[in-house]
Amino acid sequence: MLQTYKAINGQSVLDVCLNTYGSLDFLFRLVQDSGHGSIDDDPVSGQEFTFNSELVVDQMIAAGLKQVKLATLYSPHGVQQTDGEQVLNLIANRYATSQAVGIPSAGNSGIGTSEAHMYQISKSDSYTAANEGETALVLTEWIGWDIIMIIKDIQPMKKTDYSWNKSSGTLTLRNGKSLSQGETIFFLFSKMTQ
Repeated sequence: MLQTYKAINGQSVLDVCLNTYGSLDFLFRLVQDSGHGSIDDDPVSGQEFTFNSELVVDQMIAAGLKQVKLATLYSPHGVQQTDGEQVLNLIANRYATSQAVGIPSAGNSGIGTSEAHMYQISKSDSYTAANEGETALVLTEWIGWDIIMIIKDIQPMKKTDYSWNKSSGTLTLRNGKSLSQGETIFFLFSKMTQ
């Protein structure tokens, strides 16, 4: 059943998706069904999003978030409304475990294909800068993984602000973004496996 959700001030599209579906599984569907430009575009207060309540992935998260609306962007007054680490932990608790959690690959019927038994696994990690002004990070333990999300300064980074080379495990911050000494950023990674 299609329902609408109104964004509040300070919400990202990721926040809206977590508040509606209880996970990020249907992030692109939410953006498409709602006619929202991109996952990198921040919603405005009162903007309506359309979601299918029959596709809610995690009822516990969705129910819990009905009482607390996530808003990980800065308020107009510069005050943080939700702790970004808590948001990543909420997502990571749904997706990431120390053991692989299998999710059938999207758009795959699994009938007569070599990808019939492919699953997505997701894990979280963090990195703390050792030096002032770091812009290039080598994360060799994550070679071959895709980055789902990076949280810096208590909000999700836009994909235009970094590049990820999964062959070398090199993350490069762009557009003037850098890490201060002792600053920690948080990652959510995923990869397909059999």
